[in-house]
Amino acid sequence: MTNNLNDESFANLCEALLHFLLTASLLPSERKVTWKGAELDLVIPSLKMLNKSPDKTLVIQIIKGNEVLTKIKDAKSVQPHDGNIWTVSAKQLEIDHKNYYVGSSLFPYPRIIIDINAFLLQKGDRGLKLLHGQ
Repeated sequence: MTNNLNDESFANLCEALLHFLLTASLLPSERKVTWKGAELDLVIPSLKMLNKSPDKTLVIQIIKGNEVLTKIKDAKSVQPHDGNIWTVSAKQLEIDHKNYYVGSSLFPYPRIIIDINAFLLQKGDRGLKLLHGQ
């Protein structure tokens, strides 16, 4: 990360890149939605699936600044499966959820699209078309 980008700007850049990759892959997702009073950045594949089968749905929150507690609380209020709540941030967060950030050896940001694909395939979804060349 360069000194010219602050954490919020860097998180915005990561969010924009993730949106682009999801769009390019033709993967159904809902972005920047409010559901049951919770503000959610990304729901994969959909709110309908979150309501019907939360075990087959990811909620990904983009953490900017010091909003980590609010974002996690919102996600937990609608997603009962803690393992299906992921975060993206500029720096490492001290949380009990997958936290993708640049420089991580455990959950590096560039790996998030591969992990989304693996999650979907494991849950019986078609996965990302971009990765399969379809």
